[in-house]
Amino acid sequence: MGLFLAQTVGTNNFQFAKAQMHIISIAKTDTKIGFSSTVTNLQGVNCARVTYAPSLTGPTITRLNAFVNNVGYASPPHVVALAVPAGTMFSGGSLNGVLVSAVAGASFRVGDAGSPMSNHICAVYDADDCDGTGHWVDKDGGGTTSFPPDVILYHELSHCFHFATAAPDSEPLAETDENDMRDVRGLPHRNIASHNGGCGSGPTTCCVVASLATGSSYSEEIQRFRHLREHTLRRSIVGDDLFNEFHHRYYGFSPEVTRLIGHQPNLRPIIRDRFVMPLLAGVEMLICYADHKGKGLASLLRAQASRKDLSAVYQGSSLEELAGYIKVVRNFDNEMISRALNRKGRKYSGLKKLLRHINVETLRDEYIDWLLVAVVELWVGSARILDSGRSNAEIDLEIYEKIIQWIALMPISGVWKELSRLETETELQGLEQFIFDPRSKEIFSERLIEKHPQHGKTIRRWAERRGT
Repeated sequence: MGLFLAQTVGTNNFQFAKAQMHIISIAKTDTKIGFSSTVTNLQGVNCARVTYAPSLTGPTITRLNAFVNNVGYASPPHVVALAVPAGTMFSGGSLNGVLVSAVAGASFRVGDAGSPMSNHICAVYDADDCDGTGHWVDKDGGGTTSFPPDVILYHELSHCFHFATAAPDSEPLAETDENDMRDVRGLPHRNIASHNGGCGSGPTTCCVVASLATGSSYSEEIQRFRHLREHTLRRSIVGDDLFNEFHHRYYGFSPEVTRLIGHQPNLRPIIRDRFVMPLLAGVEMLICYADHKGKGLASLLRAQASRKDLSAVYQGSSLEELAGYIKVVRNFDNEMISRALNRKGRKYSGLKKLLRHINVETLRDEYIDWLLVAVVELWVGSARILDSGRSNAEIDLEIYEKIIQWIALMPISGVWKELSRLETETELQGLEQFIFDPRSKEIFSERLIEKHPQHGKTIRRWAERRGT
């Protein structure tokens, strides 16, 4: 008996990458979690087996270890987790069917009516966080608390564990187990005497690669990324859609990074110091730009350079190394990177595969490029001019020029097509207030009109207006 994640059935795909991230969260981002590359077909569903040799401790680790390594099972079937899009569940023993979208998940014994896999124990759950609006449940002590997908999965796996071990099962028992996972996530406990829930708590996902690199999904670094997401990107229709598009693509990008970390644990500090921390510094720089209209950028970077968590990456050799990595990502040279990494020793083994992966994703996905690689590139280019001998005002101006060029290349999603004329005007005014200046407006407006000419008159009028 083992734990499997559903990948595909026929031509339909499950949310496999998200399921991987949720299992990693249950494992407290333990790098010893893994996923077999060998496809196992269970009742017509292609699945990947979860592998695990725990290096951490805790209730969720113990439970996951039991699932993966067949500890104390009384029944022979496998446990299969099926991560599905918001609003779709299984009914009538079919791998198709619709259930009310407010239902967060369901679990099935072998032979249960309505089970999607009659010969196995199943956990079916909404991996899309209530279509981005977030699930909620009643909180212990009153009020409500969020019910994120990894917690939902752990709740349903609790039922599955009781099924598999022939133990008593009930909602209060699963909710008591669920609170162990809430402790992992740093979330309030739910009220185990109430089974109320629904949609509308707000999105609860986070950057899994950064969580792995920093050691916690609630580290100070992750909280800063959340601040950008909730207080900057998600303040408008376009900003919210931009994040959702990036988030969708990020779930395709990050599993390979987590797999590499799992196989090469020495990558964790390298990713933290060479990618996550520079990305965080770049995010802080962009927030400063937005808050102060381009003023004080040099002062911010000098303050960053004196901080304990960033001082090492501000060293000249580190900045040059980062610039080199970005060059490789932009134009991967297998022979050159092999020579360079061979000189650095075993500590950097695995970095070549990581750089190649980022290269491939950057070339084919403008969201990964603009919100990850280009932000690091922008920060490195800015940090390298701090020691140029120029005044802060001169440095501010040069960084400002770099930022407006980056802004102008913001990805343009299909949400613009759905906006009315008034909504388009409102969105453009919001972007102008937050981030655009006259020159970035001009470049961006030309790109926007080319993709969505139906808004041409409104966009041109916005682009020509001055004095914001």
